[in-house]
Amino acid sequence: MITFSANVTCYSASLFSFTKNTSDALSTKLVKVGNLRLGLYPSTPTIVPGKQFNLGLRLVHSTDWHSYWVNPGDSGLPTTIDFKFSELGNEWDVGEIQWPVPKRIDVGPLTNFGFEGDVLLVSRVTPPKNLKANSIIVEAKVNWLICREVCIPGEKIIFLKLPVSPFEKTGSAEADNYLELFAKGKKDLPVYDDSVNGNQFTASIDSAGKYLSLLSKQKEFDLFDNFFPFKNGLIVSSFNDYASYRSNKIAFKAEEQGWVFRIPLSQKFDSQTIFVDGERKIEGVLATSDGAGKEVTFQLVSSKEFEKKLRGFIGRSRDNNNDYRSNILSEVGIILMAAFVGGLILNLMPCVFPILGIKILSLINSGTSKKKMVAHGLGYSCGVITFMMFFALLFLSLRALGESFGWGFQLQNPAIVLLLLLLFIFLTINFLGFVELGGIFSKLSQLDKYHGFWGAFLTGLLTVLVATPCTAPFMGSAMGYAISAQASTVLAIFLSLALGIAAPYTIFSFTPKLISLLPKPGVWMVKLKQALAFPMLLSAGWLFWIFVELQGVRSVMLIWALITVLFSIVWINTNFPVQKSQINSRFRFSIGILKILMILVAAFLGYKSVSLNAGNVIDPVKSIDKSIGTSESGQYRVEWKRWEPGLPEKLSESGRFVFVDFTAAWCIVCQANKVRVLESLEIEDAFRKHRIVLVRADWTKPNELIKNEILNFNRLGIPLNVIYFPDDRKPKILPEWLNKQQILEIFNKG
Repeated sequence: MITFSANVTCYSASLFSFTKNTSDALSTKLVKVGNLRLGLYPSTPTIVPGKQFNLGLRLVHSTDWHSYWVNPGDSGLPTTIDFKFSELGNEWDVGEIQWPVPKRIDVGPLTNFGFEGDVLLVSRVTPPKNLKANSIIVEAKVNWLICREVCIPGEKIIFLKLPVSPFEKTGSAEADNYLELFAKGKKDLPVYDDSVNGNQFTASIDSAGKYLSLLSKQKEFDLFDNFFPFKNGLIVSSFNDYASYRSNKIAFKAEEQGWVFRIPLSQKFDSQTIFVDGERKIEGVLATSDGAGKEVTFQLVSSKEFEKKLRGFIGRSRDNNNDYRSNILSEVGIILMAAFVGGLILNLMPCVFPILGIKILSLINSGTSKKKMVAHGLGYSCGVITFMMFFALLFLSLRALGESFGWGFQLQNPAIVLLLLLLFIFLTINFLGFVELGGIFSKLSQLDKYHGFWGAFLTGLLTVLVATPCTAPFMGSAMGYAISAQASTVLAIFLSLALGIAAPYTIFSFTPKLISLLPKPGVWMVKLKQALAFPMLLSAGWLFWIFVELQGVRSVMLIWALITVLFSIVWINTNFPVQKSQINSRFRFSIGILKILMILVAAFLGYKSVSLNAGNVIDPVKSIDKSIGTSESGQYRVEWKRWEPGLPEKLSESGRFVFVDFTAAWCIVCQANKVRVLESLEIEDAFRKHRIVLVRADWTKPNELIKNEILNFNRLGIPLNVIYFPDDRKPKILPEWLNKQQILEIFNKG
């Protein structure tokens, strides 16, 4: 608990002489100073040596004026009291101020914690046992800051004369008035309840140091609307959407109720803020909208341990609720169907469709043998399901360790992007018939020639690898549901997605009649194969762009040199095969040495390109102009702010719509949405007309803050587009495949 210890000293002789002759200064009447009236009151009309009593500083604010709590919030200073006593001053024991439950006071963009109206600040006081005087004089030096549109500091010294008696006097009208005053003040204090501390509470600060999360299993704690930490600089004071997870939303039974608060940390946050008496704690007050509150102490745990407790808590609550179990069956069915449809749509991606087309051509080449066709279908399906289950197990493993999993995360790794880029280039030249590749590339690139179960299996693996970066329509809600679902449900969701991806090819392979509807094998198949090279080349260009976004423009020449060296190796291998007998042994040896050297050069170039110093890499989001407003001509500019934690909420509180685009260079649907919708003249005109504030979160590179924010919306990946409203409405998540008309209707309705 934060303490405000009073300085306790003796009066000087001159001051004591002055106060004895100033009877008005010794009364308990309120004294007016500007827009504040204040007075000092005892809890009893007489004091007894050695017996504790209370002194209360009463503050009565003028209308719309406020003073500050122990933690003032974004601005302001707390009220302080410095006590002095006329007798045995150094032997008096004065406790900390007992702060009432504060209010959130919004002043423009700032949020303060403080008091309005009539408030009593109480301090416990214990006089010395050897006090012999018949009366004592208490001096309270009070400093405050009172604000409305302007802030005015104030200072006042208040004197209070108290008689000393061996026995406490009760029953008088004066004593009753004091009891009534302090009884009212006690109602305004937060209740300290041991049951709300210890094991009932779990708190954690995320690994990036950006969010504070609080979890409790106690009943009725979802009634609290605010958390006020005692220490300043801990949280973003303006944040007011605490109820990120309430019991009534997941149908907990009464004895299983619980809640989670997730609060962004202040930019002024320092790790030392969480240390209290050498322990990692966070202390503060949980408050309801009607002013009631409880004083709580949170023992901090690691983010991994917190995530484990959160998932275990949700799982137990759901398992113990029969109503939830009955309702969830139909809900899971819808989710599984959404995952299946999303998988079907992934087949239309330009990097997946050519692979699917080549495999269908291979079915035609396999003849009418149903056995071969079934082998193709089973192999492809097994490959897709195997790799997708790998993703599911990876997701569950990371979740069990308290880590988070982002859909499409593999394309945030430059090494994976580089390997896929090279593979797509070789697939392109092979589809065009320029080069017949040997070795491992032949197994991946000659997809129409590598027949059988294992050839199709490898194709299934490749299909999942290149299909997963993006979230197709219907898929976002399904993957978001997996965030907190049980392990069996998670596996079912990933399996449904895999079945959706595998369905088109599997249906062809198991249905010979569909193959018979296609033209017979001939020249058209060669032409189609060559045509499919162009979307594959487009995909290679897309991967090249992603790599440059990840590693910066310095990587361009390195990649170009790497591709040149690899093509040279392929050319040498094609034109000078070492196994030909007409080539003498010395020449074969020279060719072998040259190829080894070129492979080493290629390896060096690849390593160099993926290990560029991150400090010298161009960050794509830094190119976003952070100034949004009007140009010199007065026309509203359509520009994008860079996303930061809590920024959309702050901007919407200023009375504006806020459109947030979570995107990445490797997300095909994101780029399509940008061209089709966000950069269209119609939507840009709407942005100008309604003065929409635009915010973009670029997830091209790994970013824990953006990943956590995506998870907050119950999504595992992108695209994710969210509209924040200028009122109390919850943010609206738009469909993955953006619709112009829907966006325009939202803005027009206001």
